Amino acid sequence: MDDSCVPFEQGWSATVNGNKVDVEKVNSGLMAVFCQAGQNKIRFNYMTPGLKEGLIVSILGILIFIGYIVYINRKKKTKKDI
Repeated sequence: MDDSCVPFEQGWSATVNGNKVDVEKVNSGLMAVFCQAGQNKIRFNYMTPGLKEGLIVSILGILIFIGYIVYINRKKKTKKDI
């Protein structure tokens, strides 16, 4: 059994025995979850805050860049035809 101390940070979620619970900030900045006495299965998951939004913005930027390249290439072809 590992009794590691992990600092509290946004982005953590937890389940106790498969049920979602809140991650609490305790003892000047450590993470904790409330659970019943006895044996429990506790699982912590981490998702970087802003990761989904960053991916969406990056994909949109790539799509806009590809659209710009296609537009420039079509514009060059039209000038050659004139």
